Parts: sequence; structure tokens; C-alpha cells
Amino acid sequence: MNIDKYVHWLSRLTLAVAVIMIGWGLGVLLGEPVTVWFAASTTTWMALLLISALWQLRGSFTAIAALILWYRLPVDPFDKAILLSYVPFLLVFTVSMRAWAEFSAGSAAGGQRPWFVTYAYQLAYLALMVHWARAAWRRVEEPARPPALRRGVREAASA
Repeated sequence: MNIDKYVHWLSRLTLAVAVIMIGWGLGVLLGEPVTVWFAASTTTWMALLLISALWQLRGSFTAIAALILWYRLPVDPFDKAILLSYVPFLLVFTVSMRAWAEFSAGSAAGGQRPWFVTYAYQLAYLALMVHWARAAWRRVEEPARPPALRRGVREAASA
């Protein structure tokens, strides 16, 4: 069995386990008396489980970036800059949107959002664009080659 078939089989198995867990959770929610808080948090976690299982079918930026870092895969520097900077940006985006929703609920009572909640996403986006522009305009570096290979290339070129 090659790696592609194994990954395909494993992703399908993960989705099946997630669907079984969600079905079991729905059975508990619908069959047992539970509190409103438990029902809301369980429903949220079941939705997140389903979304993550579906994302796992196609791969995600976070998973790809983690694989590149863990296994030290040889990736073009510009592609690596895009992948590794987009993951923190998505984290800041998610946290800022969650904070925006939390403070919006409080602002109906007359509260004000802190400035960092208002500008967190914009500052993260600006930092992401500056990083990508710097990576795009960076001077291309030749990959390091062992001395024996360099000698072999010179000898082949002179012959």
C-alpha cells in the first residue's frame, strides 16, 4: 500500500470516527436531560469536530506548515514564507473575530471595545502583507551544495 492510499484511507477513517462521535453526542443531547450550557457547548464542539474532519480530508495550512517544520522538508523559501506566516495570521484573525463578538455583546449595554480588539485584524493583515512583500523581494540564495558536488560540476563544465 503506497502512502497516498494510506493517507486517503486514514482521512476517510477519521471522518467516519468524527461522524460516529457526533451521532453519539446528538443521541445524548436528544435523549438525556441536559442543561442549556452543556447543549450549547456540545453543539459547538460537534460542529468544530465536523469542520476539522472535513478540513483534514483536503489538508490545511496548519497541517502543511507543521509537516514542513517537523520533517524539515525542502521547500522554496517564498512558499515557506507564505505557509509559515499565514498560520499565525489565521490564529490572530480567529481570536480577534471571537473577541469582536464577545465585546459586541457587551457594547449593547453601553461598553466600548478596547482599541486592540478593533485593530488586531488590520495590524495582523498589515504585518502579513509586509512579510510577504519582503519575502517576494528577497534576494535569491543558491542552495548549499557539498564541496564534492561543486568540484564535479566544475569538472563537467570544463570538459
